[in-house]
Amino acid sequence: MMAKWTTVLLAAVILTLSACVPHKKIAYFQDLNNDSSITAYVSEHFSTVQPSDLLSITISSLSEDANQLFELKTGSDDPNFASNTYLVREDSTVQIPVLGKLKVGGRPTGEVSNEVIKALEPYLKDPTVVVRIVNYRVTLMGEVANPGVYHVPNEKISILEAISLAGDLTIYGKRETVKIFRRSEGTHQVFTLDLTSSSVFSSPHFFLRNNDIVYIEPSKGKTSLDDNVYRILPLIISSLTLLIVMIGFANTN
Repeated sequence: MMAKWTTVLLAAVILTLSACVPHKKIAYFQDLNNDSSITAYVSEHFSTVQPSDLLSITISSLSEDANQLFELKTGSDDPNFASNTYLVREDSTVQIPVLGKLKVGGRPTGEVSNEVIKALEPYLKDPTVVVRIVNYRVTLMGEVANPGVYHVPNEKISILEAISLAGDLTIYGKRETVKIFRRSEGTHQVFTLDLTSSSVFSSPHFFLRNNDIVYIEPSKGKTSLDDNVYRILPLIISSLTLLIVMIGFANTN
């Protein structure tokens, strides 16, 4: 019975130490009300090809025999390295059979398709080319419910969709300073988004790019709470232990 009441008391103390997070800290788009409409221009999304991307390049025309001249055979069972899947090299190029080396880095997949079609004109009549990034992924870290790496099959994902995949931000996540880490053409860039403002919809970084890392830092309330718990909890446990020993000693006499 004594152990039961001790557990209840300890839980109550810990809950007392827990700081309440104000509603203003956790609400999205605080400048909108029930009658608001978003008129901000949403920037176009063009995810450009970068070194280390895996490109699926499918070439087709009226001549099936001629198409096979441009097929890449790897003999691998790994779906990431199936036929016609090319690893973009550090010099931003891919090596396509017959066509040779083509520069694809820094271009959207649509432009890469047009470049391949142009190179195919001497060999095929009215060729069709489909280019996709097959290893498109984003990483979410920090104060989200389910941190991790998330694969994106359609090569397009917004910051809100990515956060939803990770189970939303925790109540301790700082919505005003969501950071995006991006590697582009050999440089590392950091961008900051404010999810409490509807201006996020018109940000050029509203749509994420392949290999972007999104980091949600904890609020000061959480770090202060953690510090208080780790500092005070041992004292509370020691006091409760001493109290239990004293009560037990008193009951034996």
